[in-house]
Amino acid sequence: MAITLTLKRAAEESGLSVRTLYNKIGSGELQSITVGRRRLIPMRVLEDFLLRAGASQAPRADTAQDTKSSTERKLVTPRRAKSTS
Repeated sequence: MAITLTLKRAAEESGLSVRTLYNKIGSGELQSITVGRRRLIPMRVLEDFLLRAGASQAPRADTAQDTKSSTERKLVTPRRAKSTS
């Protein structure tokens, strides 16, 4: 397994776009190293970043409410009968 990944490879491995990775590097959220003209992301740094990102987006058990999407709610909501008055 590689110790560092190119941005293209990091994008493939993480499911993120290269542009997103550049944005995260620019904002300081993701660390990278430059060797010559190559920008590399250490595998461990990428893994830690993804774990932090996943943890910050995961719903907390004490604040989680309804997990159904609006589409799912619409599918199970019964239709009202039209009145014939």
